[in-house]
Amino acid sequence: MTSYNGSKTNYDFGRYKGRYKDSWVRRAGPAIYKKSQGEPKSSTHEGYQKFEFKVSKELDNAIATKFEKTFQSGKKNIPTDVKNRMLQKGKLGSNERYADKDWSMLGPNCLTNTLDTLKAGLGEIRESDKYDSSLRQEASKVFDVIEDIGSMTFSPAGAKSELIDAAKQHDFISAEK
Repeated sequence: MTSYNGSKTNYDFGRYKGRYKDSWVRRAGPAIYKKSQGEPKSSTHEGYQKFEFKVSKELDNAIATKFEKTFQSGKKNIPTDVKNRMLQKGKLGSNERYADKDWSMLGPNCLTNTLDTLKAGLGEIRESDKYDSSLRQEASKVFDVIEDIGSMTFSPAGAKSELIDAAKQHDFISAEK
């Protein structure tokens, strides 16, 4: 979740309402980007934990901009050839975009997409001369933590464990229940 310009916005990535009828992988299906406001629906699930990266408003806005651009890069409709492969058909909501790729347990999935988008956005900030040195340093600090989490993490449970450890080691990350 970001607080882009003061508005809590969630950017999610997942498998659209069903799977492919022609896939031997049970959970394979088209991937979508989804945007929502406020707390994520998953916040009511058992085991949910929120991790806050205490970053400057400028960095939060830059990260949110990367997620928004990624969301906007998606297609508003699932192409016919993809729909024809699906067990369940439907229309995307106004807050959903087809990601032009397939969702997979091993990736891309919610975890790998989020980490990849974060790393891409933070990498752009730390490498660009259009940002001042303090923002580039802040982006580098967060990038290093995300890189450590993503280098050996393949599941949400693994990421949660890595984030709990990171919160113990870095004062700019807090773990909330």
